[in-house]
Amino acid sequence: MHDVDHPGNNNNYEVQRNSTLALRYNDISVLENHHGAVGWNVIYGGNGEGNGEGSDGNSIGGTIVDSLSKEDLLTFRKTTIKAILHTDMIHHFSLIEQLSSLNTNDAFDIKNPSDRITLVGTLVHAADISNPLIPNFEVVAKWVRTLYVVLVCVDRTDVFFTHLRVVCLFSRSQQADRISHEFLNQYQNELKYNLNPTNMWASLNTNFKVGMYDSQVKFITFIVQPMWSVLVDIFPEFNSEGDLMGSLKTNKKKWSTMLDKEKAKVKREQEEGRGEEKGV
Repeated sequence: MHDVDHPGNNNNYEVQRNSTLALRYNDISVLENHHGAVGWNVIYGGNGEGNGEGSDGNSIGGTIVDSLSKEDLLTFRKTTIKAILHTDMIHHFSLIEQLSSLNTNDAFDIKNPSDRITLVGTLVHAADISNPLIPNFEVVAKWVRTLYVVLVCVDRTDVFFTHLRVVCLFSRSQQADRISHEFLNQYQNELKYNLNPTNMWASLNTNFKVGMYDSQVKFITFIVQPMWSVLVDIFPEFNSEGDLMGSLKTNKKKWSTMLDKEKAKVKREQEEGRGEEKGV
């Protein structure tokens, strides 16, 4: 459900363009609200375009939620919507601050409905940006992001979980260069329509490879590492079972090496070009 029917732009672009989605959702978590609405319309038997209701206004039967009681359905719906809204990057740094303020030994109370929803939203957001933690760099370079989180957890009698594992399901086959092309396309459209440009993507417009490698290093440094450092403090089993932070460090080093090599290549080609001009 997360990222379903994504248009290839971010929220800021949709708002600046006064797009149909921005107007529909009043400029608030535009894409996340859209993902949730489309996903739930499909769950209720529609095709994502608002036709998931019968003539009496009730959802058509034969859906994956038919076995749920009304109370459980409301809880499930509320949880999925809140989880998707958590993936809006506008909440990223405030979420890190919130997690940092928690007692790592008693961060969440599974018996508290609000805590459960916050936890699910936190883990979905963390999984959404978790690509750089994958141990295999070839997979890191190929897959842009993980879209779904499966939580396998068992209630612990004293506080929370005896075991909790995040399983990332790679269900979208965009490659790193393709997502960078998506960013570049938005940046060029921002310039085209005289919008406020997303400056962090400007380097993609100057030298695509340098920009792509540089963006990966910055993404890890300023987005992924701060979030996951706090998360593994709360759930150390994430790191102890898979050495996620070790993989993150290794992958960042590989992106940095690729960036340095590409910068050196560009510099060498520029120097050779100047030499040829002088020779003429």
